[in-house]
Amino acid sequence: MTSNITAFDDDKLLEAVEKATKVYKFCPNRIWAAVETSPGHEHELPILFPPQDQRLDYVFGSRRHCNTAQDTHDRCTFDFCEFSLLNFTSVQQRHESRSCADVACSPIIAENIFPEDALHNAAAEGRPTAWHLYGRRIVQPHQRFMAISHVWSDGTGAGKIQDGRVNKCLLNFFREVALELRCEGIWWDTICIPADKAARSLAIQNMQANYERAEATLVHDCFLRDLPWRDAETACLAIVMSPWWSRSWTALELARSPTVKILFKGKRGYVLKDLDDDILCNPQTQRHALLVAIIRRLRMQMITNVDDLLCVLRSRYASWTKDLALISALLVGAAVEPDDEEHVPLEHGLAAIEKAKNVYQQDIFQRVVKQIGSIEYGHLFHNLPTMSDGASWCPARLLSLPPSFSATIHLESHSQSAARADQPPALRVDSNGNVVGFWKIFSASCALPDEYDWRSVHPFIAARIRSSLKQEASHRILVEPSARSIIRALVVKALQKPFKAHSYQFIGSVHFYQPQRLLESAGAIHEITILNRLDSQGPSTSKTKPIAIKQVSTMPVLSKVPREHSDDDSDEERRGWSLQEDDPPLCDEGFRYPDGFYSRPDRLYTTRQENLQEMRWNDIASGQYGREPPWDWTPPEQQQTSQTPLDQDLLLAAKEGMKDAVLHLLHEGADPGEFDEDFRNAFSWAAINGYSEIVELLLDRHRKRLQSAYSSSHRKNNNDKDPTPVVDRWSQFFSDQFDTADVQGRTPLAWASRHGHFYVVQHLLHWYEIDIEAEDHNLWTPLTCAVMGGHTGTAKLLIDLGARIDHIDESGYSLLAVAVKIGSLATAKMLVASGVNVDGLPGKKIPIFIAAETGHGPLLRLLINGGADMYREDEYGSAVHRAARWGNVAALRLLLEAGRGRLDINKPTSFEGDTALHAAINGSSIWSTHHSFPMPKGREEVIRLLLDTERIDVNARRQDMNTPLHIAASYGDDTVLDLLLGTGRADINATNNNEETPLYFAAAYNKENAVRKLLRVGADANIRCLPTKSSAAKTPLVVAQERKYDAIVDLLKPHTSISNRIRAPFEKIWAPTATASGTRLDRYENYGL
Repeated sequence: MTSNITAFDDDKLLEAVEKATKVYKFCPNRIWAAVETSPGHEHELPILFPPQDQRLDYVFGSRRHCNTAQDTHDRCTFDFCEFSLLNFTSVQQRHESRSCADVACSPIIAENIFPEDALHNAAAEGRPTAWHLYGRRIVQPHQRFMAISHVWSDGTGAGKIQDGRVNKCLLNFFREVALELRCEGIWWDTICIPADKAARSLAIQNMQANYERAEATLVHDCFLRDLPWRDAETACLAIVMSPWWSRSWTALELARSPTVKILFKGKRGYVLKDLDDDILCNPQTQRHALLVAIIRRLRMQMITNVDDLLCVLRSRYASWTKDLALISALLVGAAVEPDDEEHVPLEHGLAAIEKAKNVYQQDIFQRVVKQIGSIEYGHLFHNLPTMSDGASWCPARLLSLPPSFSATIHLESHSQSAARADQPPALRVDSNGNVVGFWKIFSASCALPDEYDWRSVHPFIAARIRSSLKQEASHRILVEPSARSIIRALVVKALQKPFKAHSYQFIGSVHFYQPQRLLESAGAIHEITILNRLDSQGPSTSKTKPIAIKQVSTMPVLSKVPREHSDDDSDEERRGWSLQEDDPPLCDEGFRYPDGFYSRPDRLYTTRQENLQEMRWNDIASGQYGREPPWDWTPPEQQQTSQTPLDQDLLLAAKEGMKDAVLHLLHEGADPGEFDEDFRNAFSWAAINGYSEIVELLLDRHRKRLQSAYSSSHRKNNNDKDPTPVVDRWSQFFSDQFDTADVQGRTPLAWASRHGHFYVVQHLLHWYEIDIEAEDHNLWTPLTCAVMGGHTGTAKLLIDLGARIDHIDESGYSLLAVAVKIGSLATAKMLVASGVNVDGLPGKKIPIFIAAETGHGPLLRLLINGGADMYREDEYGSAVHRAARWGNVAALRLLLEAGRGRLDINKPTSFEGDTALHAAINGSSIWSTHHSFPMPKGREEVIRLLLDTERIDVNARRQDMNTPLHIAASYGDDTVLDLLLGTGRADINATNNNEETPLYFAAAYNKENAVRKLLRVGADANIRCLPTKSSAAKTPLVVAQERKYDAIVDLLKPHTSISNRIRAPFEKIWAPTATASGTRLDRYENYGL
């Protein structure tokens, strides 16, 4: 990091540092960490620590707690804190009472107040492990509890006292604070994590959920407790300088806590201040605003870009190095379990230690980047060792990256923020970890060897880059597309088939002593892929025969029938084959054309390509979400075409991005307006595949033809007539080439938007002829296509240029509904900020319903915070019904917390009368009747969450009068039955419209364990049921006999009276003839009953 000496007074910087370290006794490492990731960097130190400030002198200049070596930080430096890496787990537990200084209070015995078995059961069942304030029992989910975020160096951990024991005075202090916050329970890791290894692992895995569910999180740091409360501004500075702020786990706890309370020193002991309401709100000074911006980075529920992650974690410490990788994953919502295990997203949990212990730190960091989905250009210029597993571009330790200064929480005006949002999109990271984006491509020889600056580059990395630069035929230089001169670049290796066109392997980054100025024509901009691993994209499993490259000496018509490489090929052809096997040649400007075509001014080489005549509708025209071809569509082999060979070559050249070939073919007379069998011309294919140079070339040709038409008409009419009609005809003729829909009804603009070709869209929309609202067969506009592809920057560009944001497609999806459906948080945020209707329209797809069904927590939170109506209903219920039906625990918990006090959890749907509890048990099969299939997986946790909710009615009735116990009995799931019966409120003999009981359902669907459980709790086996109006009344035993469920018959017989062991109509038939044919009991015995 360098300073601008001409614009900044070094004396002020030194004076500020002297004041902070010598007078206020702050750690130099924490001082530097506070400004390292801020917009002004070291320039802001004099703002934080001015020479004269009575408030700071009063609060920090008179600190009395600097009485130990670790408080003074005399041995710390700007890049290292001597005490941050110490292990404080064995620090003696602190005492709160002054009387304990003379006679220490005895610790509380865990087993007496905090019974281990209750903690073990709660952890095993996935329930909160917070204790009631006075022990004995675990709090229920509807009860308010306080979570504690603390630093072990203060003696608030277990220390030398093990097995959950705590000093009595310390526990009483936390009880006092909890009561002040009107909480009934407390979550404190010292007493709330069980000792049993298996239960401990479960509790740790779900630990962060306690901070999310807590009524308030209490921050306890003796550094802050010893500082007198003065005002919000000094409190902000104290927080940033505190030991609590420097720890990595507390960063995660702060990010996950809805409400945070911090202890400061008051006139009578302590004073509690709310972080959001008392400290971060309404900054009035520049220093306060700067500190608020730093802290608010951790008030986001989920981090969505690499820069914010670096700002949050880069300067923090953890006792174990791997913890930083695990915390990174938790902050962005990535998973850390091994690839061969079942995928369980880490929405909560400290580190999922048991799963993560076999995962390498590098793998976790790669998953973090994939989850974020984008990086900035600056992140690739790092000169750090990359990951050893494959040819990765990603550094082995992600947090070592320097920020690219694009973090979302910066001090900036509204206009600055809007301007930054209008910039082209960042580089995209796909699901394989490949980096996709636009770059200028140059030859490896575009700069002289002595122009490179090798200072601060590791010798091994420098040697590898220099060796690669010598291999000019196979290596390239990549430069940011907006660069006018080159001060830094990437060195990459071009990859041949089976990798797709413009695929490269990352080698390293280089910097130059002086900016390298290049011709405007040099360095074509193309969308390229930097592979994360060489096996992340291909190679293809299909075997391809070697193809000879045929030289075309005069460049007339391109060869379409490649020659196989045989023994009788000429030496010239063999040389062409060798060229293909090694590396492609370059054009003069250092530009590599896509696979198969490489041109120089004097020759054109061509390899085997998919001939245009061999292309088929399903291979090219159909997109992932495209429609089937129209009914009157004719297969290509049956179509008559007037295309000349030149026209066909132009189509292929434009499709493959061959600029030189396009120029040559246009000069030879090829018609760019000629359409292929998919009704696409050369311009269409260039736009679809993102070749912005060819798009610009054809548009420029259009412009020149218009100018020529105007001049010709003007001369022909000798200025006597208006040339406008002629020009209009020409304009319409050429606009038809650029704005004509293909067989799917999709225009070039729509295709470019669908694939996120930002610069192509930008070129197209400079022309008034282009229809920005053109609809395809699915009623998708270009903006819909951009949103469907998750291309936020392209979508923002279309909106800024006038695209409608209230469009609804044929299936009823609004733009926001599409973004939620594909799970694009960045696109959804942009749409909400642009003013879309977050609620959706009646009868159409509702965004909050989709978010609840998919279980995307950050998107659901965005919609709720954006004003979406979470109580909205249709015939299938509300968002709560959908989250319960689809088993999305995180979404359901978020909805229950947001609707606390207002949500009617027992409200039925209008379709079948399902409550949320019915929906959770029945799963997504809302139209099915009772099944003999097993209970849908993952329902137990949702059902447990609902049963723990206040005012839940376990006996709620559907329209058919079935209770939740009826449905659970028909599934026969032991866990769900235990949950319902365990409430003690379930009506075990409830009857539905057909007088059927849960026991009848269990017997009818052969659920032996369900029958056993219901009989055990006293279910009545003698209730007669009427399955249909025309059928006979039956007991559970009778239906089991009819269906020959022998095991269930054996269970029910002892509980069924003799008179109820046969269907009711038999009584009416046999009763009159009892004297002639024996007693009725004889009849029963004859039937084996």
